[in-house]
Amino acid sequence: MCSITTFCVSLRPICELVRSSDARVSRSHVAMRENEEYKGSLEHQIRQCAYELFTEHGIRAVSVDDVCRRIGISKKTFYTCYASKEQLVSCVVEYQHSLFDEPIRSFVRGMNTIELFVFAIKKVDMMARETHSHQRYYELQKYYPRIYEEEMKRSSASRQRVLFFYIEQGKREGYIHQDSDSNLLVIYFMAIQNALARLLQMKNPVLHGRRYSKKHIIEDAICACSHLIFNDRGQQMLAQHQNDDIKNPDCMVHKTVAD
Repeated sequence: MCSITTFCVSLRPICELVRSSDARVSRSHVAMRENEEYKGSLEHQIRQCAYELFTEHGIRAVSVDDVCRRIGISKKTFYTCYASKEQLVSCVVEYQHSLFDEPIRSFVRGMNTIELFVFAIKKVDMMARETHSHQRYYELQKYYPRIYEEEMKRSSASRQRVLFFYIEQGKREGYIHQDSDSNLLVIYFMAIQNALARLLQMKNPVLHGRRYSKKHIIEDAICACSHLIFNDRGQQMLAQHQNDDIKNPDCMVHKTVAD
């Protein structure tokens, strides 16, 4: 009995040492977690500030010093979050993409294929009128070509996923030919969207001596795409949708086009 008591007494310093070590490890983990949370919060604050400054002044005109001055941090603190201005630009572009992409996804969710088709055409006009967007893409392409290419790939992939989903849905709804290739239809439709965007940026272009209004260009693009994508039933439903759109000019899809 005495030997057991002696043994237990001899273990006491070791147990206290283990408890002390565990406490230090626990405090260290808490400190690391708090530091990670602080860094994450600071990264978000820097990104949000940069997004606002880039939108207001353009990417090229804003320096790291400008961002640090706006939120009251040192450049040393900035570089603990972002290795360079280029990394910050990349994060801001991705953030801006999500800001635009999610509302669009929420808006089109629940649309049938006909409604989505019309919206996708008219959305090109909405994008063409966003001067900040044009300036941003110009600066990215000129000064940050790698980020520009990444953004183009990300945007294209997002569009392809949405269009493919709705083309498959259109087949199930009976508006699109069952034997048509959905992947090819996506490519054809995106090519028309891109051509339409270039025309709309020209502001009432003159082609072979004839001036075309924005309304004419959009209506003709809808007509061309409808014959490419929809079967007879789908074209009838599209005509009905356009008639309803004219009768209800306050609907949200119609508002995306400014005559």
